[in-house]
Amino acid sequence: MGFAVALSGLNAAAKDLQVTGNNIANANTTGFKESRAEFSGVYSASVFGVGHTQAGSGVRVANVAQQFNQGSLNFTENNLDLAIAGEGFFPCLPILLPLSLPHIHDLGSLK
Repeated sequence: MGFAVALSGLNAAAKDLQVTGNNIANANTTGFKESRAEFSGVYSASVFGVGHTQAGSGVRVANVAQQFNQGSLNFTENNLDLAIAGEGFFPCLPILLPLSLPHIHDLGSLK
């Protein structure tokens, strides 16, 4: 049991390092939104589904949540450049399927 608990911690830490590495690798990408690994505890239960549950049976990554924090605004000389201050997304119509529903996104470049 102790080995499985330690292994679950190593697996969760490895996933956290993957998320951190992705954040570092894309830090200067236009419109990139960082992610955060969220963890939860693992509980064991009896074989028959009744009785006691035991805490401390390990850890797992519950979610990798994208953070929608306000980024920095870059001012340009182009009068057609747009930015969103605060919460929101740009509505866009799809080019390939003009009859489909509009899409929304928060990318830094619409090119």
